[in-house]
Amino acid sequence: MLSEEQIELLGDKYLVGLYQDLEREVLQDIARRVRKTERLTETAEIMAKSMRENGYSAAEIHVEVMKKLNATPEYRRMIAENTYAYKQEVKQKIAETVKTAKEAGDKLIGEAGEMAFNEDLSMWGQGGVDLKQPNSMKQITDGFKAQAKNDLKNITGTTAFKSPLLGTVKTAEAYQRSLDLALLKVSTGTYSYRQACDDVIKEFTRSGLRTVDYASGRTYQVDTAVRMIVRTSTAQLAGKITEANCRTTGQDLVIISQHMGSRDTHAGFQNKVFSMSGKSKKYPDIHAPLGEGCAYGRPEGLQGPNCTHMFYPFWEGISEIPEPLKEPDPVEYKGRSYTRYEATQQMRAMEREIRALKREKYVARTGGEVEHLRAQIRIARADYMSFSEAMNLKPKESRLLVGGERSKWAELKKNVPQLQIKKTKEWLDKSIDKAVAKLEENQNVTRDELTTLFPPKVKIGINPITGKSVYVLDKDMSYFVNKHVRDGSLRTEDLKNIGYVLDYDIAAKEFDKNGNEIGQMFIKKSPYREGYLDAITKIMDDGEEIFHYQFRSNKHAAKLINKKINSQLVIEDRRSVDVKK
Repeated sequence: MLSEEQIELLGDKYLVGLYQDLEREVLQDIARRVRKTERLTETAEIMAKSMRENGYSAAEIHVEVMKKLNATPEYRRMIAENTYAYKQEVKQKIAETVKTAKEAGDKLIGEAGEMAFNEDLSMWGQGGVDLKQPNSMKQITDGFKAQAKNDLKNITGTTAFKSPLLGTVKTAEAYQRSLDLALLKVSTGTYSYRQACDDVIKEFTRSGLRTVDYASGRTYQVDTAVRMIVRTSTAQLAGKITEANCRTTGQDLVIISQHMGSRDTHAGFQNKVFSMSGKSKKYPDIHAPLGEGCAYGRPEGLQGPNCTHMFYPFWEGISEIPEPLKEPDPVEYKGRSYTRYEATQQMRAMEREIRALKREKYVARTGGEVEHLRAQIRIARADYMSFSEAMNLKPKESRLLVGGERSKWAELKKNVPQLQIKKTKEWLDKSIDKAVAKLEENQNVTRDELTTLFPPKVKIGINPITGKSVYVLDKDMSYFVNKHVRDGSLRTEDLKNIGYVLDYDIAAKEFDKNGNEIGQMFIKKSPYREGYLDAITKIMDDGEEIFHYQFRSNKHAAKLINKKINSQLVIEDRRSVDVKK
């Protein structure tokens, strides 16, 4: 999908390959998100927007995503309608928020979170500089070339890898490429820093790499090394782009950003003005050693390893130096006093300890060892949370994860049944009303005729057992109406709230006539009348289908549940009281 102009701009086969990898991953990610929610999510739209800003055609992005989804015209139309309905709902909520904020006398400012490459035109506009909106791909490519110097196949500068697990040079280059792709993901704005790092960490750990040895003699756990490399490389790339903008406009003065908890050696240069050329008589050289300048370009200085300080253009007489941030007073915890910086470093140490304990747990050989390590992890985690609260610092759950581990919040979201988005539910509800009305009007109506009234496939939630999306198909809805509405066992409200059954009281295994396990049965007490609803799911190519759904009296439900219990097929029983006999 890269155009000839884009390929010519990149000018290097390695960079072309990186952008093609990025393109493939973004399209797959957008398609996955659309398939899961049946609308364009906020994240998918930001990813697509970032791709457009890098020279990709919006129409091509849309076509390629729909190809990956094998989308029919009806499905594409449903996606568009769902997205529009969701946006209208969000727009209304934003309007309400703005109104509330204005009443409180505050000004609400909302901006999309994209990486600041210092190409913010308003900042350059302060000095009256006409910096035309540059092509993001060109800026990033130029920044890559400046950062990589003579080694474009190692933009992140990870030449120091010495781990024996990396083996051949080709294998080492593969890891360097993964890190370079992570940098490209973050720098283009298509992925967050956390997403990009998680992808690389999973790839490395699956291949058996656990630690990275540097030529300096230091050894890092792979997750620590990846985060440090991507964080540092991203800041350095932003610096190279700022340098290029300064050269283009002849701008010499820059101001360094500031943040609380800066390391002692960097606290002295933050929020101060420096000269890029070193020729200013009033302001020090940004490249001068620490104490005099920022040691920019050196490991110990500005934008060295783990440094997150940035620098921006400064116009004397126009730009204003912000008020310096006031460092909070030291806080005492368990008999020791911590400055802000010391507190952040202590948190990093506690995070490393928790990750180390988790790694030990994964290789423990006996149940006793596992339980002992679990107890240690619980204690260490509780101490970490307590320390964070005492220091008034936000705990970083993502830093407690190892390998492909998911956060508790991600697991929670995965296991909570999700109702259809508003527009899809309205569509299904209207179809149910039409089908029931047609049945009441004409008892001779056929199932095939009823099928034509329903959307081909509607997502009704998430299977809490498997985490897969659950759908109801037109042929199944017509069967429920034709069979169970006709005999009076199912009512309109039962059909309209079919997803409710996924928040089950009982979940059990389900088998076909040949004894093959096909899915799960979910049983849920009806919120509308005395009795229970039950449904059975089976696997589809892209999720699961509810093909059986009916209402049972308390008596019949009790027999069914007891049968499942006696056959040892129950997966989980959430009931607080027994079903009435």
